[in-house]
Amino acid sequence: MVRILKGLLPPGGTVSDASGRGPGEGEGAGSPMARLTYSTARGSTGVDVTLTRLDPSVPADRQGQGGCLPVEVRPYDRCTTRKLPGGAELTTTKSYTYPDSDTGQRRWYAVFTTAGGARVAVQEFGGGGEKEASGGADPLLSMDRLTLIARSPRWNAALAALPAPPSAPATGGGRTSGAALTRVLKAHLPRGGTVSDLNAGDGLVQLVYDDGHGRSMVEADVQYDMTAVLAGHMGCAGVPGDCAARTLADGTRVKEVRGRSEKGGPAEVWLVDVLYPDGRRVAVRSVDSYAESGPVTRPRPVLDLDGLRATALDRRFFTR
Repeated sequence: MVRILKGLLPPGGTVSDASGRGPGEGEGAGSPMARLTYSTARGSTGVDVTLTRLDPSVPADRQGQGGCLPVEVRPYDRCTTRKLPGGAELTTTKSYTYPDSDTGQRRWYAVFTTAGGARVAVQEFGGGGEKEASGGADPLLSMDRLTLIARSPRWNAALAALPAPPSAPATGGGRTSGAALTRVLKAHLPRGGTVSDLNAGDGLVQLVYDDGHGRSMVEADVQYDMTAVLAGHMGCAGVPGDCAARTLADGTRVKEVRGRSEKGGPAEVWLVDVLYPDGRRVAVRSVDSYAESGPVTRPRPVLDLDGLRATALDRRFFTR
């Protein structure tokens, strides 16, 4: 793996701190990978490559770095995904090592996924290895070079040696579809605005809503069997910001919080968290930004606590 990666680097540089493993090598037999530092007179960049095979029972966008991540999660990414002839897919992203900021060490990566579900992910970090530099210098290798490395046929032998993923056991119930969650959440949004950046999956929906006064992220998270997990967490002890907690007549616990995002940055998050006696949970939040770690984009979140409460207590979230 290291030899192949070295052979795909531009001539004229030097390599240090190289390590790697092949298919089936090493304790735990993790994914084949190679990692090194590449240096020239212009500086250094950390480069690593990882080979994986997708699990056909899991959506591809939930397996590693394939596809562009939602803006609600990575607000400062510059990402493109395109289909290639033959059914392969290529994603290229310019980002930062710390995703909650648009400053600091730059992280660029290219992910090539074959039509058969094999994936090559190549990433580099400006200034050296991951988290080893704090400056904002661009990585040495261009995105075109990262793409050539990811698409190189030299990885084919290692990709062919990857074991087939284990069959995942069938699971029933316990999740609400993203389509159902989206319908319920949209029903509680103010009229006249626009929805963008919809990210919906089983149990979770995120979107960005703009009512003309700035973009606001809104999220609904629906879970089951959460009584034991949330024991001691439905009160306000130790909760930063403004917090109120109460128990309804039927035993349903409701916690309401207004405070700064836990992901850093200046954004404010308003949250209503509902835990039913049977363990079902709905947490609905709204942010005065398009992402929790993004810049403030409006005076306050688009849903106030009354709107969040009405949304979180809507039992239609459990209709599949």
